[in-house]
Amino acid sequence: MASNLEHELRRPGAWLLVLFAATVGLAGAMSSSRTHALLWRTTQLSAAAMLVAIPIGTWLAWTMVRTDLPARRLLGGILLFTVAMPLYLQAAAWNAGFGQQGWWQLSQSGLASEPLLFGFRGAALVHGLAAIPWTIFIVGAELWLARRDQEEAALLDGSQGQVALTITAPRMAMAALAAMLWIAVTIAGEITVTDLYQVRTYAEELYVGFAIDTLEGDSTVGPATMGALPGMIMLAGLTLGLFFVGWQLWWRAGTLESLSEPRRVRLGRWRWPMLASVLLVLFLLVDLPLLNLFYKCGVTVEQVGEARVRGWSFGKAMTLLTTAPFAFREEIGWSLAISQLSSLLALSMAVPLAWWARGRSAVGVASEHLVRWRIATIGLLAAVLLAIPGPLLALAVIRIFQASESDWVGWLYSHSIAAPTIVLTLKTLPIVLLVTWHGFASIASETTEAARLAGARFWNQLFSIGIPQRSALLLSAWLIGVILSLGDVTSSILTVPPGVTTVAIRIFGLMHYGVEDKLAAICLAMVAIIAILTALVGLLWRGQDKMR
Repeated sequence: MASNLEHELRRPGAWLLVLFAATVGLAGAMSSSRTHALLWRTTQLSAAAMLVAIPIGTWLAWTMVRTDLPARRLLGGILLFTVAMPLYLQAAAWNAGFGQQGWWQLSQSGLASEPLLFGFRGAALVHGLAAIPWTIFIVGAELWLARRDQEEAALLDGSQGQVALTITAPRMAMAALAAMLWIAVTIAGEITVTDLYQVRTYAEELYVGFAIDTLEGDSTVGPATMGALPGMIMLAGLTLGLFFVGWQLWWRAGTLESLSEPRRVRLGRWRWPMLASVLLVLFLLVDLPLLNLFYKCGVTVEQVGEARVRGWSFGKAMTLLTTAPFAFREEIGWSLAISQLSSLLALSMAVPLAWWARGRSAVGVASEHLVRWRIATIGLLAAVLLAIPGPLLALAVIRIFQASESDWVGWLYSHSIAAPTIVLTLKTLPIVLLVTWHGFASIASETTEAARLAGARFWNQLFSIGIPQRSALLLSAWLIGVILSLGDVTSSILTVPPGVTTVAIRIFGLMHYGVEDKLAAICLAMVAIIAILTALVGLLWRGQDKMR
């Protein structure tokens, strides 16, 4: 039975690998010299970000998951917060300290000096620093999901070092490859950082190409769209590669019901020095950017004679922090309305899909290979939606609305939040779907098998077993969708109707003029909102674990 299952699991991976190679080759053959240059620039940016994120993230993942490091739960909470931090907030925080008009530049020789973060270097560093938490999450998840019994069995025939080289290291390498592909996919579809630092990449070309054809009202595939087509094919290839690696990682992990606490290495006398080094890295990743924003909130400028003297006031910083939410209340209101609605729609689609693919009892033990293909289906759906660049998804929704001749559809597009809600629903659906599937897959198969034998059908099982047993996790999935929607810029900026502006769009526009005091204050207010939502997610996960 095990060999048959292994065969069923490896066969989709082989097909995905073939499709990955075919799409990459096709993209290269179709590319013009300009497209080649843009794709090469995007590749360079991705590689530079990987050089920053992969070594640091992999080391932190192993340290936090596979050692007896103190305060692991606290560090895990900080990690969850850093993963949830939107990219535009991270870019604003780093720019407040080391970008144009940041405190570092002003402390040197004023605006005449060159900031530390500018151009390609700035984009690569910000993307790399933002990718470190995701690398920790991806590699750490693989280290946590690894089968403990396999490593303990290997220890009977070999030493600790041999087990690390033959079992742990290959798993970490596969997870690091998944993290690299994730970084490449996200950078290929992201324009927030590259637009800020004026780095021309494929994502911006994609945005401009589709925007030109859409604004010209071309209902067919226009020339600008065709120019971006090779990059889209390349992005599809990266997505297939990411899904292939993810599939292999899932196969290695086994079933969720068989998981146990990972085997941890005792650090001995290195325990506290290792904790100090981890805390130092987390200070640079989390505390320093927030301190940059807090410093900017309190900057004062006084005219003394003919000179302008800069100072800092704690009172001014606190005043701005308390008044910023009120000053930006309209943008915050629109952001919360759109994010909550889009996350609710994403959850309503994710729940039946995740239950459809959750486990054996859905179709019977004899059809276990069919369940594997169902899991592959929702995994591929999630991967495709994750890989579609935000501007492309937004412009596709715009074309659908504009193609309709109905007056009420036109009214929805111009006078409601329907368009940004639809776009953000599709963008948040992959993560919400994966979280929901993880929760449902951990339900004991005996429970649903007994309900199936008693005659309970799909919807009866879902509403009587799935939702009641995983209500806390479903609520956390909804909150995760809200957090993701609050952090979106590239998808919603094209679809919001006149008179509607979200906090993310407002901050993104103001960042191009430097991070001043009011902008820093609203950024910190959004950080506080994200932190509260992230803490709620952590509490719900912890409560759900105790109920199992």
